[in-house]
Amino acid sequence: MKDKAQKKTRSILLSGITLGVLVLASFVSFSSSQASLFKSDKNPSGVMASLSGFTPGDKVTYKVTDSSVSGLVASSIIDENGVLGIPIPETMAADSPILKYEFIIGDPADSISLTLDLNTQTGAMNIKGQGPHPFSDVQITASEAQKTTKSDWAGLFQEKGLKAPDQGGAFEVAFYSRDIAQDARATLSPSIIKVFTATGGGGPTNSGVNQWRETNCFPYPLSTCNFVAVNFQNQSIVNNYVHALQLMAQQLTAVGVQHLQIIGTFFDAKEQLETQRQMETMRAQAVKDYHPSEQMCRFGSYMRSLADVEESVRQNQMVLNDMLIETQTNKVNMASATGDASDFEQRFNQYKTTYCNPADNNEGLDILCDHDGTAGGPVGAQNRTRVNKDVDFTHTIEFPYTLDVAYYDGQISDDETDVMALARNLYWPDAWSFASNEQVDDNDKYYGRARSLMALNNLAHNSFTKLVGMKALAPERLAPQMPGWTFMKSMMRDIMWGTNPTKIDQDIENLLGERPSYYAQMDFLTKKIYQNPDFYTNLYDKPVNVDRINAALEAIQLMQMRDHYEASLRREMLVSGMIEEQLMKDAELLQGELLDQ
Repeated sequence: MKDKAQKKTRSILLSGITLGVLVLASFVSFSSSQASLFKSDKNPSGVMASLSGFTPGDKVTYKVTDSSVSGLVASSIIDENGVLGIPIPETMAADSPILKYEFIIGDPADSISLTLDLNTQTGAMNIKGQGPHPFSDVQITASEAQKTTKSDWAGLFQEKGLKAPDQGGAFEVAFYSRDIAQDARATLSPSIIKVFTATGGGGPTNSGVNQWRETNCFPYPLSTCNFVAVNFQNQSIVNNYVHALQLMAQQLTAVGVQHLQIIGTFFDAKEQLETQRQMETMRAQAVKDYHPSEQMCRFGSYMRSLADVEESVRQNQMVLNDMLIETQTNKVNMASATGDASDFEQRFNQYKTTYCNPADNNEGLDILCDHDGTAGGPVGAQNRTRVNKDVDFTHTIEFPYTLDVAYYDGQISDDETDVMALARNLYWPDAWSFASNEQVDDNDKYYGRARSLMALNNLAHNSFTKLVGMKALAPERLAPQMPGWTFMKSMMRDIMWGTNPTKIDQDIENLLGERPSYYAQMDFLTKKIYQNPDFYTNLYDKPVNVDRINAALEAIQLMQMRDHYEASLRREMLVSGMIEEQLMKDAELLQGELLDQ
């Protein structure tokens, strides 16, 4: 081979890809008398070491020595095909028991080194070196036996006590880089160091190293082996096209996988953003749906004490009913207990001092309204605001929103007295005379008729007592709990005109009462709140809050409808009582005619 072929052989992959170093050593025999790894008179085999698969242009420093520390020390450049042939000198001793190969490949700052110590007599071999990458896989092959190790954090490795193969075998040491992007290159174009033995010549020449290809040899004896010259240029097709296409395919695959990763990232981002948007939408919807409305809070505050007031309506109605029935039935300790005379006297005295108006009857009641019959004495009602309240339904019952009526508290107020006097005049103006037991026994038929009239009268004043109960003042609430009417009065201040807050509060007190009745509170809930412009502006709210307000208004409507229903029942009972009273005389006549027949 020419010097050019010696300087430019195959390439070294120093870019951190995959580096394989293969060492092949063929042996004639392992005996104490000869070493067949180099040319000698005893063994005329040509000996050659070669590197292949390296980076073109890299410098290789090599040293081949025997036990006499003689041999070859030189350097060369790998050719454009990544190949370098290294000759074994003829001056080396044939019987040398030790043969040592040393290689330094690449720049000193970034180099690969490999040292091979071989005992040609025993076949023992030690290998040590430094790879291009830390923790790289190192595979050592002797014939078909393989041993795998790994370089340390500095890229160093060492294996001792390896056994050389039998005659015709080979050694391989392969470094595998951890750079996964170059796996195709490392698999298809390994970096190799070879040592050949050949019969019939060979060895170094003036132009460099003889290059051989073994044919029809192994497993035949070496004497029958034929070696022909091989032109390494046939590797250029593989290196220039096959490797390039494989690397291109690998690159396209890697790029395609990256594209898929990017697409997957887009899908992940899309799902993440949609989920995040959905969460934000749900959070906003939750804030929108569950944010309390000020108007809803007002409704809750207004109705806080309505249930207690409704219960007091029933209590006052029952007590007033009992008082009227006891008056009608001449019960003991009542003014009518002894009959019409005592009842008339008590009521007349009450009229003169409490309800009489001397200006009535064309100012003709002066004598009647005189309290004690003396000249200059008091005449008529002592409190002018109570004049004629025993007969004035509008002034006594209908006009006030709240009456100072609480029959269950054991105290008597002016309103309670006025209501009772009005009821006596409306439903039972004349008390019945007292009847003894003998009179009742002798006239049981007429007594039964009287009880029937009492029942009809009781049915008549039931509506009256219900109305009084609805206008009775609300029960007192203990601090610190604020009753509902406190918030009602606060809202009334917003809609009442005036610059004097004290006068406004007094007007509200006169209108609703100190403790507004059930009638006043229901009137407020069904009328007054709609007179405040804030009610309509507060409807410009979230749809859910508007629905809640609508539900509250429907609840108020149901309460009002319930009151209308109860009033309809009372009206129905009154009509039925009136019809019964009209038909009673005809029924008695018909019954008498039937008895006569």
